[in-house]
Amino acid sequence: MKLSIKTTILGLGIGCLLVLGSEIGLLYSEMKDISKISRNFIDVEVPILDKAHDLKLAVVQVQQWLTDISATR
Repeated sequence: MKLSIKTTILGLGIGCLLVLGSEIGLLYSEMKDISKISRNFIDVEVPILDKAHDLKLAVVQVQQWLTDISATR
């Protein structure tokens, strides 16, 4: 069965559009997942990291305070 050039080009164009449509759907799905993960990171992980940083700073301040006390005695 021999296809005309017009039919072949039309078929290739439709095939490309189908592939493009499926890629767009896949990318949209992945972007939603990435958005959900980043929102979770911002809402949950960042406050924990802030508290950990505050705790680390408090430990350093206590160490400096203890050093000052031992140096004055």
